[in-house]
Amino acid sequence: MALRSSTVRCEQTPPRVRWRPGSPLLHFSNTSSRPFVLMCENAVQSFCEPLITPGSRVLVAVSGGSDSTALLHIMVRLREKLKISALGVAHVNHGLRGAESDREEEFAARLAGDNGCAFFVKRLSGLTLDDAGLEERARAERYRFFRQIQEKHAYAFVATGHTADDQAETVLMRLLRGSGLNGLAGIWPVRGDGIVRPVLALRRAQLVAWLKAKTLPYCEDSSNADLRFTRNWIRYAIMPSLIKREPRAVEHFCACAETARRYVGELGPRVNKWIETHVLSDEPGGFTVRKWSPDSEEGLISEAAATLFRRHGIPFDRKHVDLFLAESHRTGGRFLLPGGWSFYPRRKHVDIVYGEKPVTAPADFEYTLDVPGTTECREGRCRFAASVKKREGISLMYDRANVTAYLDADVSGKKLKYRRAREGDTFLPLGSTRPRDLMRFLKSQRVENRRAIGVVESEKGEIVWIPHVAVSQQCRVTDNTDTIVTISCQSMRKD
Repeated sequence: MALRSSTVRCEQTPPRVRWRPGSPLLHFSNTSSRPFVLMCENAVQSFCEPLITPGSRVLVAVSGGSDSTALLHIMVRLREKLKISALGVAHVNHGLRGAESDREEEFAARLAGDNGCAFFVKRLSGLTLDDAGLEERARAERYRFFRQIQEKHAYAFVATGHTADDQAETVLMRLLRGSGLNGLAGIWPVRGDGIVRPVLALRRAQLVAWLKAKTLPYCEDSSNADLRFTRNWIRYAIMPSLIKREPRAVEHFCACAETARRYVGELGPRVNKWIETHVLSDEPGGFTVRKWSPDSEEGLISEAAATLFRRHGIPFDRKHVDLFLAESHRTGGRFLLPGGWSFYPRRKHVDIVYGEKPVTAPADFEYTLDVPGTTECREGRCRFAASVKKREGISLMYDRANVTAYLDADVSGKKLKYRRAREGDTFLPLGSTRPRDLMRFLKSQRVENRRAIGVVESEKGEIVWIPHVAVSQQCRVTDNTDTIVTISCQSMRKD
């Protein structure tokens, strides 16, 4: 670990810089001047003012490197202007570099103490520089720790020191991995969980220059030179060559990320709606998606698939999304996804499951119910008992548990069927004025394994009852009802 500092003096008055997420990068020609120093601070202030309400508590993630160290110092200088009630410092000691990691922890602790900030540290163990997926695992541990401190100590925001260089590296890294639009959106300046990036419009070199101008030390991580790590390889082997060929390469990558973020922001609500209407079942070990029209918007389906993959922790890149889109319109077959996942195209839906065995579509069935009488349904593992009586002989017209249904016999008829629920079914719940898609209704009622549900159908082909769930509006008992079909559904013990 090395500490860097230098001293620069210059007396000038700077203009105020206004910046917001999405604005171009800030350029300064003289990084040793007082205007440059104040412009950096003004850029951070302009970012924070619309976000941080007076009295907010802010946690700053500090590794000890130049970016996070500069961010903390700037936030300390802006504490009164932004009316921040409390600043905290969070540091994660990954334990990867022995004494060097410990010195960085000591540096962060001293930095917090010198500036009147609460200090929180998490020490990780069991990690080595040779571990596969080390970068991802370490990042996940850091953000888990930040969330814990944020929630426990009521910090409204967690500020991280990501710069424009980090943004460019992230976009390039994800591009090489075949990421979709969400990946190309890069690092978001503001996240919904309170994570903010106040120096995202500044270059790393500008923050180093700011520290030097203020004669402030920072740490250098010796593992940054290890090109086995993808980000280090991009930072030290690839980006310098790109910048040499195109000096504005970082700015162009950041502009690309901003364009992708705008598109993702517009697409997001449509993706959520698509998922709501097309996901038939969603369990930890797999999910089922209703097939979509071949002429559907490819970008929408692609982002929906990527969103579902991420939710279930399926490791994927662009080629896996393309495979899913290309093969889902088949019927039959098994297609492999990373991490032990597979998808199985069916006639009207696609099963995406973890492990070897696919989720098989429940076998279809249909029984004619004896009214009056008793009917056993093996597939549904249930027994129906039905009777027909005049209304005056019945005292209960509604069963909240829906074990028993009371139907107007003149509306439902007596030729009732019990069958498997099917895609495309509609149902008019009691108290509703218009039919609803059955699968969406079952989802709203938190019914699991919705495709295995059985329904009772009238002579007219209308669903009049979903046992244990709801009775229909059409066949409800009214003051004009003369005859009632009383039908109950009892579970049978599974053999």
